[in-house]
Amino acid sequence: MSDFHLGSYNCKAKRLYEFLWRNEAEKIYLVGDILEGNVLSRWPPYHDDVLRLLAERSRAGTEIIFIPGNHDAVFRHHFGVYAGLTITHFSVHECVNGTRLFVTHGDDVDFFRGDFLLWCIVKLERLTGWHLWEMLRRWFKQTIASHTETFENKMIVRAHDHGFLGVVCGHIHMPKIVDRGALYMNSGDWVHHCTAIAEDDEGNFHILRG
Repeated sequence: MSDFHLGSYNCKAKRLYEFLWRNEAEKIYLVGDILEGNVLSRWPPYHDDVLRLLAERSRAGTEIIFIPGNHDAVFRHHFGVYAGLTITHFSVHECVNGTRLFVTHGDDVDFFRGDFLLWCIVKLERLTGWHLWEMLRRWFKQTIASHTETFENKMIVRAHDHGFLGVVCGHIHMPKIVDRGALYMNSGDWVHHCTAIAEDDEGNFHILRG
């Protein structure tokens, strides 16, 4: 799971809480941008409830691995193990069939690092009430498709360079599972798509929607 953006106006925290409440896992990867550290502007009850539920799962034995992204990069200064929570720069997931996947947020391969632009968009959304991200997605559909493909290629190359047969990431808010010579999986986000990726007992991966 990735890109909750807890603390932002766009986070679908109620749907996220209900999804977490309905679904359990032996291990949960939080693949970056869990907190909206760049423009933290609100903290309603459901945002607390999400963290509280994750803490309860951790105490019950669920392994939780947090890989900070560019929006909660402050936690990149705090790698380590904190009770049931591991904070790390990247992780390695071993699938049921023994395949090892590289797990990382993905912002470090993205040429578009426009945090100031993101800050401006969030501020404008608060002032206007418009969902500017969706407007931009419609206006620049072709550009975004090209950027997405470039990002996917870079992530696959990075997985190969590290000796892995696939990669799990977040960052670009586009949920996807595809085999392009290496398995590419993006968990999406919880500001628009409300998606997660799960591996079942047979080793198959699925996009789950909240």
